[in-house]
Amino acid sequence: MPKVSMEGTSKIPSMTYLCNMGLKYFDAVCIVTDGRWSEGDDNLLAAIHYAGIRCFVVRSKVDLAVDAGVEDKGWGLAETLLHVGQQLQRQTRLKPHRIHLLTSRDRFWKDFGSVDSFCKHLQEEVEASLKEEVAEQMFEEAPQEDVNMDAMDAMDAMDDCIMTCDDQVDKVECLRLDIDNQCFKPVGFVKRAALQVAAIWYDLVPLRSFTSARAVFLCKEVALWEHSSWELCTLFSDHVEDLLSVSISAPAKVSFIDSAAVHLRGSREVHHYHEDKESKEMARKANEEMAAIRSQMAEQERRNQQNLERHQEALRKAEQLRAEERDAYVQRLQAEQEERRRESERAREQLEQQEREAEQRLVEELQRERDNVQKAKVEKWQRLKRDYPIPSFLQKYVNEVSEDAQADAARDRFVNVAMLGDSGTGKSSLIKVILKHFGVDLPPDQMPKVSMEGTSKIPSMTYLCNMGLKYFDAVCIVTDGRWSEGDDNLLAAIHYAGIRCFVVRSMRKDGTTP
Repeated sequence: MPKVSMEGTSKIPSMTYLCNMGLKYFDAVCIVTDGRWSEGDDNLLAAIHYAGIRCFVVRSKVDLAVDAGVEDKGWGLAETLLHVGQQLQRQTRLKPHRIHLLTSRDRFWKDFGSVDSFCKHLQEEVEASLKEEVAEQMFEEAPQEDVNMDAMDAMDAMDDCIMTCDDQVDKVECLRLDIDNQCFKPVGFVKRAALQVAAIWYDLVPLRSFTSARAVFLCKEVALWEHSSWELCTLFSDHVEDLLSVSISAPAKVSFIDSAAVHLRGSREVHHYHEDKESKEMARKANEEMAAIRSQMAEQERRNQQNLERHQEALRKAEQLRAEERDAYVQRLQAEQEERRRESERAREQLEQQEREAEQRLVEELQRERDNVQKAKVEKWQRLKRDYPIPSFLQKYVNEVSEDAQADAARDRFVNVAMLGDSGTGKSSLIKVILKHFGVDLPPDQMPKVSMEGTSKIPSMTYLCNMGLKYFDAVCIVTDGRWSEGDDNLLAAIHYAGIRCFVVRSMRKDGTTP
């Protein structure tokens, strides 16, 4: 159960709690409080509401509040629960059905604090979130932060409505057309028109403001202009668009658009005479240029026809050459494919030969490894027999190692377990019980028994060697509780020889506990 805590501490500040803890990815949020509604809880609730996340509040440990109300205030159960719920509602401003009074101690659930209603509410919220239903209003009254945001949104919407209405858009477009029409006039007329428009803008905006500085910059750039009227009109139009993008009041923008349009349209009549004279001269030059262009076009058409014929002939020869090259390429490709096929066959045969040789080398290497292992095993076995002769009673039970590895692997294997201990510790009885447990019933004469350990005949120091214990797979030391020095020496020798060993505490023969 992932748990997120420490909200409101220096590690997880309340102002960034919603972002850092990833609450925006939750379908619903439950704020748990023990009655102490903090400022951090209130900020978190407002942030959750602004993020559009489903939310409700749980007052936990309500059984403690009931005890306090009954003992300290003298209230009844119903009166205490009503007081706790109303206090939390005043603090959170949530609707009553989004506040739950719970306790985790189920012995109180019969009277109050049951989680049934809360779980049902949680299920409804989750199902509504999965169906992508619109979340209902959580508060009886909206938080103060949301009221201020709504007012600002309304003011922004009003400004957007004023500046995006159809008539203002039309006026801006007409102003741009008037600026474009100035391109047929001399540069001096365009400069005067631009300076007049900049002056109109300068009168509308506050003195020494950023917008007034933009108008002054336009005047300086226009006054120093030395290029054509068309380029100056383009610059003029760009500056006007920049001025209109500045955030000033809508009435000021409307006044600027109307004044600039009136000035630009009035300048057309002043330039009427100059425009007609220059138009006639331009028409004459245009006719002369048109005649020269027609002559050039006829000559160009003749040259194009000759070029087309030469091009078609070149295409025919190129097509014939491509056909010859294509045939030669096909033949060369077929020869290369045949050569690659033969090379592939040779490579495949070489690879198969290499695989056979590698497999043969691997078989020989494995055989040498097995021979070496078997040789080492035989040498170890011979050293063991030389250092520790096999007792006569173990001759037929010892797993001897032969030089023939296959015969050695096919031979029957024996597991030898030795029961050691002083006389009277119950070794024979323990052997009978073990054989009976495994379903083996042997007569007494077939149970090999070696005793007299620790006597002068079989000293403890040489017991492991003389009795052939090195040929046993496991050794069990049987004791009746009297752990002797011989037993301890025997245990140390068995451990040093690397034989598995364990100890059995048995009873005496007379059945008494020592």
